[in-house]
Amino acid sequence: MLLTYFLMTPNLWPVPWLLQSLGYFFVLKKMGLRRWTCIVPFLAEREMTGVLFERMRVFYRPFIVAAALMGTAYYIGPSSSWAIALRLVSFVVYGVYLCRLCWRLGRSFGKNVFFRFGMMLFPCLFLLILGLGRSRYTRPRLRPVKQHSLPVTILLNVLHFLISAVELGLLILFCFFVIYAKRAFPFMIRMDLADKREKFSVIKSNDHFYSREDLIEGGSPSEDLTPSREHFFPDHSNDQNAVVLAYVIGADLEGNRGLCSANIQQMIDATSQGDKLTFVMEAGGADRWFTDGIAYNSYGRYEIKNGQLKKVEALPDDTCMSEEKTLEDFIRWGRENYEADRYMLVLWDHGGGFMYGYGVDEVNTRKPENEEEESLPLLNSTDIITALKNCDVKFDLIGFDACLMQDIELAVAMEPYADYYLASEETEPSYGWFYTAGFGKLAEDPALSTEEFGRMMVSSYDQLYRTMNNGDPQPENTLSLVDLTLVKPVYEQLMTIMSGAVSKMKDDPEVFANISAARSGAYSFYDMEQTDLVSFLTSLKKADYKQEVASDEDIDRLTDAVKACVVYRNKDSAEGINGLAADFPYDSLETYSSEYEQLKAVEYADEEEFFNNFCSIMASQQMRQTEESDSLFNRLLSYDYSNEEWYVKGFEDYDTTNVFVDIPVKEAGGAYLADLPEKTWDTVLSVSTIAYMVTDDGLMYLGNEYSDAGESDGHPLIGLDDKWVHLNGQLACYETEEPYETEDGLVYKGTIRARLNDYEDITIHVEWDPVKDDSGEAVSGHVTGYSKDRDREFFFMKKGLEQFRTGDKIELMFDVYDEEGKLMDYISYGKPVTVLSDGRLTVSDQPLKEGTELEYYGILTDVYQRELMTEAIREKISGSENK
Repeated sequence: MLLTYFLMTPNLWPVPWLLQSLGYFFVLKKMGLRRWTCIVPFLAEREMTGVLFERMRVFYRPFIVAAALMGTAYYIGPSSSWAIALRLVSFVVYGVYLCRLCWRLGRSFGKNVFFRFGMMLFPCLFLLILGLGRSRYTRPRLRPVKQHSLPVTILLNVLHFLISAVELGLLILFCFFVIYAKRAFPFMIRMDLADKREKFSVIKSNDHFYSREDLIEGGSPSEDLTPSREHFFPDHSNDQNAVVLAYVIGADLEGNRGLCSANIQQMIDATSQGDKLTFVMEAGGADRWFTDGIAYNSYGRYEIKNGQLKKVEALPDDTCMSEEKTLEDFIRWGRENYEADRYMLVLWDHGGGFMYGYGVDEVNTRKPENEEEESLPLLNSTDIITALKNCDVKFDLIGFDACLMQDIELAVAMEPYADYYLASEETEPSYGWFYTAGFGKLAEDPALSTEEFGRMMVSSYDQLYRTMNNGDPQPENTLSLVDLTLVKPVYEQLMTIMSGAVSKMKDDPEVFANISAARSGAYSFYDMEQTDLVSFLTSLKKADYKQEVASDEDIDRLTDAVKACVVYRNKDSAEGINGLAADFPYDSLETYSSEYEQLKAVEYADEEEFFNNFCSIMASQQMRQTEESDSLFNRLLSYDYSNEEWYVKGFEDYDTTNVFVDIPVKEAGGAYLADLPEKTWDTVLSVSTIAYMVTDDGLMYLGNEYSDAGESDGHPLIGLDDKWVHLNGQLACYETEEPYETEDGLVYKGTIRARLNDYEDITIHVEWDPVKDDSGEAVSGHVTGYSKDRDREFFFMKKGLEQFRTGDKIELMFDVYDEEGKLMDYISYGKPVTVLSDGRLTVSDQPLKEGTELEYYGILTDVYQRELMTEAIREKISGSENK
C-alpha cells in the first residue's frame, strides 16, 4: 500500500485510499471486527493485528518508528536529501510490517502463496477481492502465551520495558540529531551571519585600487581605439532614482552556508542609507534560506527599499531559474513595474565563464530539451545573451556576482545591452561582492557616475576580504569594471591577430609552438581554460621573438587597448592579473567541445576558426603519441577527437618530431637529465616529477611536483631529495598546481588527497609562503580549506572552500598500483590527523624514513600538451645527520 502511495503523485492519493478503505471495510466485516476503523487504514491494521499476531507490539513498534521518521522528515523540509532518506526508511519499516500482515491475512482466508504476494504488491485490488469474494475467514491459531511464575513475569516485563525504553530513546536521539543537523546548524549559520555583519560594518571604499590612469600612459584610450558607440547613459547628473534588478539563484551557497543572505542583508543595509535606490529581486533555487521573509524551497519576487525587504509576488513551485525564459520574464517584469532613471542588472550564483555560463538551480534542476542532448544544469552564455536580446532593455551596468565571468567573449556579448560590466576573472571567495558601500552611496545619490560607483565596488571588495583575513591581502581575488563601448574594437584587434595566425600555424609548427608557449606562460585562472588577456599578450611578445605571429607594435597596441577597457580593478590581485580574461582551452581538450558550441551559437567565427585549428593540431599530435607508444600512461590519457565536429583533418603529420616514451636518463650533478635531442627540447615547456613509494602492497602514489633539481646544459634536471610533503607530520599525497606571482615572491599551491570523518572523500587545498628567487629558504604551507570530491566536476564554479571544524578526523589517502601500472587499491596511510580547537593544520616538507625506497619519473610537457615520461628511477633513502 505504501509503495502505491510512493509511486503516485500526491493529488491522486485519494483514489487508492478510497479503494483500500472499501477493501478493509468488507474484510473487517467478515472478521467480525469494528468496520468503522476502515476510515483510517492505520486503525484497521491495528484492529487486525490483535487477532492475527500474538502481541500488539508487532504493530506499535513499526508504527511509532515510521511516524517519528515521517514527522522528522516533514519538520526539516520536504525536498532535502535527509527528508527523502527518512521517508524512504519509514516506508521500509512500516512496509515490512504490512507485508507480514497481508501474508497472515491471506492465510487466514485460506488463500494460496500467489494470492498473498498479490496482496503485498497490489493491496487495493486484492483486499476488495478478499472482502467481496466467497472465501471465509478462519481465525488463525496463535501460540499460547507461555505462563511464568510471578517473579519471572515481573522480570520479563521489566526487561521488555527497558528494551522498549532503549529503542524509544535511540529513536528520539536519532530524530533529534537529524533535526539538530538541519535546524540547529542553521541557527549557528544565522549567528555566524550576525557576527559577519558586525565585521562588515567597518568596511568602506577607499583609494585602494588600480585605475586606467595608473596603468596606461595618458590615462585614456589611444586615439586609434574608437569606441563601438556612444554610452547609452553619458550623463547621470539629473537622475533622481535607480533600480537594480537582482537575479539571485541561492543554490547550495545559500542552502549550506547562507552566503546569499549575507549579500541580501548588505542590500538591505545599502537601501537604508537613502530612499533613491530599489533592489528588485527574484530569488529561488535553494532548499533553505536564512533571510526572514523568504521561505524554504520557494521562488518569489521581492522589493528591497528603505532598509526593508517585502515580498511582491510568489512564483510557481516548479519555476527553474536556470532557464532562459525565467531570466527573460524577470527582466521584463522588473522593467515594466519599476520606473527609474537608471537600471542595473546583477546576477548572483555560481559562474563558469563564457564556456559554461552561470546559474545552478538546486531545487528544480534544468532538464535537457531532448533525451539525447547532454547539457549542463545552468544558463549557458547563449541563454543569457538571448534573454537580454529579447528584453531589449538598456542597462547602466551589468554585473555577475559569480566566478570566472569577466572574460572578453562575455563582455563583447554584453556590449549591446549595457555601458559597463562588473565581474571577476577568477573564482570569487565565499561572500562575493560587498554591496553596502557602493550601493549605499547610490541610494544617497542616484546621480553618482557609474565609473565612480564601480570604483567603490572594486575598492571595498579588497577591504572586505582583508577584514575577513586579519588584514592580509588576498592575491587570488579579482574584480574589475570594464567599459563595454571599448571591448568590441579590442576584440576585433585580437581577432585580426588570431585570424592571421591560422594560416601561419598551418604551415609552420614554430608559429604554433610560439602561441602554445605563450599560453603556457600566461596567467591562468582556476578552471585553467581562461587566461588573463594582457598576461597572454605579454607572454606572446616574448615567445614570438621573430614576430611571426604578429609584430611587436601590433601586440603593444592591443595590450594598451585591453588596459584601456579596464576602468578600475582591485589592487590586491596577483601579478599577471590585469582585469580582463580570454577563453583559451589548453590544459584539457575535452573542454573545447563546450567552448565550440558557444562560439558557434554566438557567431564568433574568427575565434572559432582559430581554436578549431589550434585544438586540432594539439589533438592530432596527442593521438600520434598514443599510436606510437605502448605506454599504459599514455593510453590512459588518450582520447580520439577526430570525430568531434570541431576537428580539422590534415594535421596528422603536422610535426615529425619523434614521440619519446620511456626516455632514457643520465646522471648529471647528483640528479638526472632526460636524454633528448635539442630539436625535441625546443618543444618542451615544463618538467615535473611524479613519485611513488615502494611498499609490500605495490607502488604507493606520492604525487607530483615541479622539478627544482637544477639545470644541465640549459635543461632542467629530474631528481628528488629525501623529503616529501607532510600534513601535521603525516605523509601526504601531494600534487602541485600552477604558482602565482606576488610582491613578496612566488606562491606555490597544491592539493592533498584525504578522507574526512571516515566517509567523505575530499581534496585539501594548500598554499605555501612566498618564495623569493634563489633565496634557498625553507618555507611552510597552510591549508586554505577543502572541497568535496563529489563536487569535483564543477568545483571551479564554487564560491570559496569548505573549512574544517574542531574534532574533524582526516585520513590521508593514497592510490596503490602494481608494477604494470594497474590501480590496485585506494588506502589510508599513517595516523589520522585530528583538527584541534584552533583549527590549524601545518604543511611542511619533512624527511622520509631511512630505508624508504622511491620510484619516480620525469614528466616533460611539450607545446602540444603531450606528457612524455622518462624511464623509471629507483632510489633508497639513506641515513643522514638530519634524520
